[in-house]
Amino acid sequence: MARRDTVMKKPKDTRGALRRLLNYLGPWKYVILAVLILSLGSNLLNLWGPSLAGSAIREAAAGVGKVNFDAVTRYASLMLLCYVGSALLGFGISLIMTVVSRRVARQMRQDVFDKLMRLPVGYFDRHQAGDIISRVSYDVDVISTSMATDVTSILTSAVTVAGSPAMM
Repeated sequence: MARRDTVMKKPKDTRGALRRLLNYLGPWKYVILAVLILSLGSNLLNLWGPSLAGSAIREAAAGVGKVNFDAVTRYASLMLLCYVGSALLGFGISLIMTVVSRRVARQMRQDVFDKLMRLPVGYFDRHQAGDIISRVSYDVDVISTSMATDVTSILTSAVTVAGSPAMM
């Protein structure tokens, strides 16, 4: 029997697929809102850093004998706090989204298992069990990984694009 290569296909009903995915994320809407707020805070801290660096450079470039070292130290300390705070928020965001994606994937796997149990025996005669298991596990893993990484990246990028002109 010739092996059929699995190719990533676009869903026939993209809106329906997105709607079903959003249904899985529904119980996590407040957690995702918290992730959005944390992402906003992380990016604002990250965008504030260069502004503080500019202020520190301005203070340091006052001229020979006119440098206010206290102000330079204060700006440098604030800049360090901003970047450390941004990194900690980013770590928290990644941790939260990993937990959410794993729990959503668990629910998806359970739903797929329940669906497979309701299928007629003839379906399993026409399709190899290994192909079914491989497809299900791969698709759920892709969705889980995408939720853990891509959703965070999209939120972060959107805040960065919106916040950069404001900080300039």
